[in-house]
Amino acid sequence: MFQFLLAFTTVHPLAPAGPRVTVDACWAQRGSAPYTSFYTDRHGKLQSIYHPRGQGTIAISYVNNAPEPLVSITFGFVAKGYMVAEEHDVGTFSHGVEIAHTFDVSDQIFPLGTTLPRCVVLSEHYADGVRWVNPDPPRF
Repeated sequence: MFQFLLAFTTVHPLAPAGPRVTVDACWAQRGSAPYTSFYTDRHGKLQSIYHPRGQGTIAISYVNNAPEPLVSITFGFVAKGYMVAEEHDVGTFSHGVEIAHTFDVSDQIFPLGTTLPRCVVLSEHYADGVRWVNPDPPRF
């Protein structure tokens, strides 16, 4: 009986009480407006290049504080009191290493208002099978 319970908890580990990731920085940047640039080609003719609207981005910097490698994480980007975007990061993120990634987002989340935006951990999945899901995520 004891061996069965031990095997069961090894296969289905209990989730940690809270997130084991620390978000160090979280910011957003609105995409650029479309524009046209001009240049003179090798034949002396004036040419133009249309540059479509640039994509808005969210940059997140975080650290895995758990001893196990993190294999995926989901963040909620909160502005004006509501979650305005959700981003998912996948990889093998070791303990204590700072991870800094940038994600494309819709420009429809802008303007962000006067409050400081923040990133909230919505879920974590570790290499050993442990998962944590935020029990009280922000709402859209």
